[in-house]
Amino acid sequence: LHKIQSLRSKAYGDLSTSPRFPTLFFSFDSDTETASNDAPHIASIDSLSQVLDDFAELVSLCPMTPTLWLQYAYDAGNVMLKLSIDNRNDLTDKANLDEAALQANQVRSEILEAAVNEFPGCDILWAALVQILLDSYYNPVARHRPIDHANNAAKLQSIITRALYWVGQGTHSYSQHVVVIWKMYARFAFDRELEASDNSGTKKD
Repeated sequence: LHKIQSLRSKAYGDLSTSPRFPTLFFSFDSDTETASNDAPHIASIDSLSQVLDDFAELVSLCPMTPTLWLQYAYDAGNVMLKLSIDNRNDLTDKANLDEAALQANQVRSEILEAAVNEFPGCDILWAALVQILLDSYYNPVARHRPIDHANNAAKLQSIITRALYWVGQGTHSYSQHVVVIWKMYARFAFDRELEASDNSGTKKD
């Protein structure tokens, strides 16, 4: 663990010294700048890549804490984001940045799904996973792909249902992360209703 944290310090430079860690990665607001612009500066991609190798080995050897799972997902998404952006020629094209953010979200969500399977009662993991999926749902690139958009909506609905089953009841329901999940669910449900109304109106016309 000391090696992983040391490598993370090298990877992010001064940013990694902050005690704060993003429990929720994005704003899930397509009207603001793309999520890729919110990623921290990476001082050493080689160090961060080694972090991912060490996390993968740690997962195979012993259970990880929720905080380590969050760091693993966060770091893996940043590596994917960095590589995706570096491989794109036109970084002034917002579609390229949105596509890179979408790929980073995919990596993060896969890791966090493994995390919630190990810690189904951890509200912060569910909140992070819901927001990542919500960010993908609102990603402009995915929204212009009908099949992807429909799949993202179905996946998000399923994850929210599972999250509220595990942490939306009892004393969990008073936690700040569960409140955030309910707020995200409300926005998602409202927008789905608007989409359904728009589609219904289009068919009638």
